[in-house]
Order: sequence, then structure tokens, then C-alpha cells
Amino acid sequence: MGICRLEASASESGDSGLKRKQASASESEEDKILKLKSEEGKILKLKKEAMAANEEMSEATREELSLYMPVVRAAEPSGKKTKKVLVRKLVPMEEIYCLLAMPCPIKANHLTEEQLAEHPKRFQDWYHEEMNIAKKLRDYHQALIDQYSEYGYAVDESETEVTDDEDEDGDN
Repeated sequence: MGICRLEASASESGDSGLKRKQASASESEEDKILKLKSEEGKILKLKKEAMAANEEMSEATREELSLYMPVVRAAEPSGKKTKKVLVRKLVPMEEIYCLLAMPCPIKANHLTEEQLAEHPKRFQDWYHEEMNIAKKLRDYHQALIDQYSEYGYAVDESETEVTDDEDEDGDN
């Protein structure tokens, strides 16, 4: 029995050392996130603009498809109040390296106004919308790259909706 007890206490002490290391690593992440408090909202604003532009384009595509296919939407849960919460997290280095390797998600072949004039109006509208989406996405990515250049890391921001029940569980 004494041997088992020694083995158990050794593994417990190893686990606690590992937990301390994990806690200190997460504290350093939290410190990094808090250092960028002054830039709070900038990344979120750019991200929202890029996603909204993409959503508008997707909505237009869905409207065109709805002429051919019925659209089924999920029912919204009722009775629970929700609120938006700002979530900040470090961008993984792999993502930053990808952004640095290919920072501009934009079409390689830019059309001049003369070339664009040769195409139908519908194509011209689509082309301008695509360029607008790409510009907003590029601005968002550039803001993350700028943060990385200045601080050595980047913090991404997003909003999530939390119900009152989830919020109370998080407080305990």
C-alpha cells in the first residue's frame, strides 16, 4: 500500500507542476491581450465590415437562388434574453504567418474602367462588390499584421451572443 501511495503522490505533484505551467502560460496570454486594450474595437470594427460586406453578397446570391430553390430557416428560440459579449483571443502564429505570406486576398487581374465598360452592367456591379469585399477583408488582415509588427503578436476580437442562463453559469 505504501508504494501505491508514493506513486500516486508523485503523479499528483507532476500534475500540479503541469497545471502551474499551464496557468502561467494562460496568464501570459491574458497579459498580452490586456496590453492591447488601447486598440479595443479597431479589429472588431474591421472584422464586422468585412463580414457584413461578405454577408450582403451572400444574401444577394441567396435571393437569386431562392427563385429556384425554397429556403428553410431554423426557428429562433424565444423567451430567453441574450446580450453581446466581446471576446478577445490571441491569433495563432500559423495564421499570422499565412497572412504575411499572402496578405492580399484580392483578384490578380484588375480590370481597368475601359475593360469593365465592355461587360454588362450586372457583371460590373458584381465586380465592384467583389472588389469592395476584398478591400475590407484586406484592411482587417492588415490591421492584424500591423499589430503583429508592433507587438510581436496579434489579438482578434469578436462578439458572441450569450443568454442569461449561460452568463449566470460563467459567473459561478
